[in-house]
Amino acid sequence: MKENFTPILKKTLFFHTLALFFEGILNGVWLLNDVVARKHFLSSPFLITLLVMAPSASLILSLPLGHFIAKWNKKPFFLIAGILRLSLLFVPLCDQAFCFVVLATITSASWPIFYTSQNAILKENYPETKRGKYFSLIYSLSGFIAILTSLSLGNFYDFLTDYIVYVYPFAALCGFFFMFFDVQNI
Repeated sequence: MKENFTPILKKTLFFHTLALFFEGILNGVWLLNDVVARKHFLSSPFLITLLVMAPSASLILSLPLGHFIAKWNKKPFFLIAGILRLSLLFVPLCDQAFCFVVLATITSASWPIFYTSQNAILKENYPETKRGKYFSLIYSLSGFIAILTSLSLGNFYDFLTDYIVYVYPFAALCGFFFMFFDVQNI
């Protein structure tokens, strides 16, 4: 059976794929936060625990945000989430683990905002019968990009321990580009 690619579906697939490519890069850098905290910032186990826990803890905000976001235009929420991710631009200025954990926690607050907004939009733009297929393909690509990014950076961390924090501004821009491209689906 031939797929019916409407203009909205084509646009959504294109921008969702592009957005998740950048999200994969951000996530690949993010997956090694504990290594950076330990090796570069000589972080305490307590701060590493807070760092690792921040993204999951931030998702608790999804419940109240879901009801709030449902009533409003989604574009401003993408902008807010993108701005929160830009906090990673300041990681190279950190000289202590606490500063790194605070910036990472601010960035973590972007996840419940964009997940809630994105789900509402994609639910409207993807046909129900194909939604699972498109989500699986695009998120698999994003996961693959995250794995490649993490493996590549993990290989360089041993050699570039003093300079690895300079990857974070690039990750911040990728996180912001994710929001920029994903908001094109509105």
